[in-house]
Amino acid sequence: MDEYKKVAEECRIDNGNCDHTCKTSPKGLECECRKGWRLDTDQRSCVDINECQENANCGAAKCFEMPGSYSCRCPEHEYMIAKEHTETGGNIQFSIR
Repeated sequence: MDEYKKVAEECRIDNGNCDHTCKTSPKGLECECRKGWRLDTDQRSCVDINECQENANCGAAKCFEMPGSYSCRCPEHEYMIAKEHTETGGNIQFSIR
């Protein structure tokens, strides 16, 4: 069995011991994580990214961390208005009214 087929077979068995996704590549077996997660140092496990600490753009709203995601919530009786939005994946700027 050639090396690529061997690696593909390893991904089929217990997902290659990857938490989320097992991929085959010319380098061998590679694990990947879903959006909102990152590969841990063992290169197999996926750990949650804390978007509230790293890159959430909630403006004056409060950021709430959720597994693989986050949510922005306004104080009671207030609401968010998006100031800018780009279709190419740019940041959304929020203000609270």
